Amino acid sequence: MMDLVHLEPFVPAYGDRVALMQFCKRSQGKKNKSTLFTKVKRKFKQKKNTSSESDSETEKNSMKNAKHVHLLGNTNAAKKRKRVDIGWQHFDKTINQYKQVKEKTGGGVRKLEVDIDTKAEELMQTGIDLFFIDGQSSHGSISELDFVLRDFKQSKVKLTSTVNELYETSRIKLLRLYIFTKKKMPEHLTPLIKPRSNHDSLRNTKEELPLPLKPDLPKQIENVNKANEVMPLQTALTFSQNVTLPLQQSISISPPMLPDLHFEDRVISSCHSSTQSIGDCSLMDFSDLIVFGPSDTINSEMLSETLELKSLNADPPRSPSPPILDLDSESVHLRIHRVNVLNELISHFKSANILNLKFKFEFVNECGSDVSGVSRDVYSSFWNIFLLKSAEGEEARVPCLASKWQNEEWKAIGRILLKGYTDCGYFPLQLAPAYAIALIFGEMSVTPEILLSSFMSYLSCSDRETVTAAINDALPEENLDDLTDILDQFGHNNIPPQDQMKYTFNLIAHKELIQKPKYALSGMAEAVRETFKMLLPNTEAILTMYEARYPTTKRVLQLLQAEPETNCERQCFRYFQQYVKSLHDSPNLKKLLQFLTGSNVICVERITVIFTNSEGILRCPVAHTCGPTLELPMTYTSYPDLRGEFESILSTDMCMQMLLA
Repeated sequence: MMDLVHLEPFVPAYGDRVALMQFCKRSQGKKNKSTLFTKVKRKFKQKKNTSSESDSETEKNSMKNAKHVHLLGNTNAAKKRKRVDIGWQHFDKTINQYKQVKEKTGGGVRKLEVDIDTKAEELMQTGIDLFFIDGQSSHGSISELDFVLRDFKQSKVKLTSTVNELYETSRIKLLRLYIFTKKKMPEHLTPLIKPRSNHDSLRNTKEELPLPLKPDLPKQIENVNKANEVMPLQTALTFSQNVTLPLQQSISISPPMLPDLHFEDRVISSCHSSTQSIGDCSLMDFSDLIVFGPSDTINSEMLSETLELKSLNADPPRSPSPPILDLDSESVHLRIHRVNVLNELISHFKSANILNLKFKFEFVNECGSDVSGVSRDVYSSFWNIFLLKSAEGEEARVPCLASKWQNEEWKAIGRILLKGYTDCGYFPLQLAPAYAIALIFGEMSVTPEILLSSFMSYLSCSDRETVTAAINDALPEENLDDLTDILDQFGHNNIPPQDQMKYTFNLIAHKELIQKPKYALSGMAEAVRETFKMLLPNTEAILTMYEARYPTTKRVLQLLQAEPETNCERQCFRYFQQYVKSLHDSPNLKKLLQFLTGSNVICVERITVIFTNSEGILRCPVAHTCGPTLELPMTYTSYPDLRGEFESILSTDMCMQMLLA
């Protein structure tokens, strides 16, 4: 076709030339359309003529018209090599499932191109060589792990299968396999005693095991199942019998470790009062001082409690089963095993009337009469164990459901929460604020901001950084895999658009913090919601309480009150203040606060510091939790000297036990 320049001699006017060109183009387009329509009609006609032929003839004719008809039946044209991706998933004990190992920790997805006849066993060995450089990896050496090869559906792959067979079986475009690894069980942890079947019992082994001595019990008690029933107070007994097994194996048979209760005629109001138990338990006289370590400066004028390290070789506590509570008593002396405080406290708080009683707590095999410090220690120990073993999350946690706890148990846990707050001002700050607000005012009172803030504390530190960056549209592209794992962990299989990111994580937060623990939330709220509403009238009061009771170095330093008179006392007090400052963002700050006051949250108005002149092996700080008061030796010659002693004290949980009177 001629252009505008070549048309100029024949059509002088420019506008006429343009019009002529447009006309020619339209005419050519109509011709093309007509040609295309003709082709379509011809194909329809061919299809109509061949519709009566067999399927095999149709396939044959279509193959003749194929572009690569000359390759039909040519086996040499088939691909001899195919691509295979290999990943690595390692078993994570913390979440009890397999988790993909990221590239930055030695994992990732490795892309291979192998022969179609390559066996799965060879692929597995190739993957091990890639992930375990010189036999080592971030999760241990090859000899420490068990290996299994699985496909994209996590189904076990036969090691004799070839790549071509796996492609034919799966019918996917790209084959991806995973090497699953798990730590081997050490041989010394293998159980020595073969477990019995469900219908076996200890009674069936009486020919092999000498039976324990049977205590003299009244006739009405002998037929009671001691594992499930409660002995009357008058017949509470302590017994333990060692039984020898054949083949030098032994086991200790003893009744459940449950608390004693002692009832009083009046409320204890002094550290110097003594209590006599009812029944055959011995008379117990509590002095008003418990010392941490040896000291030559202790006298009967001092306060009622201190915290002391317990010997590692001490025998486990044994005590009678708990008596039935007399709910008509004004004051109840409750004995609790520290190692079993979770179950024992729940069992005692199943009655709604227990909120009207006044308690005096005592730890079994420990000393200390309760003015306020032991009570704070009991509630603090309960919530420490509960949030550690029966709650999900990191800095902020919510209860996780357990089959052993039904509605009555969750009501009891709610009463423990209320009783600790009303009697001691103790509230577990690790309980997620969104959960606490839903507990007291209902889930409709939880704002999206509080919900998302609690969820951020619910996540681990690394996941929190990833989610925050994703919400703020600041997530690097190389961290998209981390975001995908987080979403997959909470049941979301794709990454939402940026404008829906915050909304999506609010939905996840509601599911994790409100919906999943809903049964526990309802049980606890049923028991304590109305009373809590009077104590904390609005959500602002709850958030203010969380802020005011959270221990920081600045707030702990403000609690310390001392009147040093000499240069040595002033110097040692400065050493102690320096040690408190060093605990910024350290778990030991809460542990120090519990050592001094019996609580790991701020429940007191001050901590009095007095100075002693103990030296040598007699020098040791003494904490009185009822005051609370700290006896601080003034003989420290340097800050490392003081720091070493306090670090030694706080390095073990036994520092919280009260053992010396």
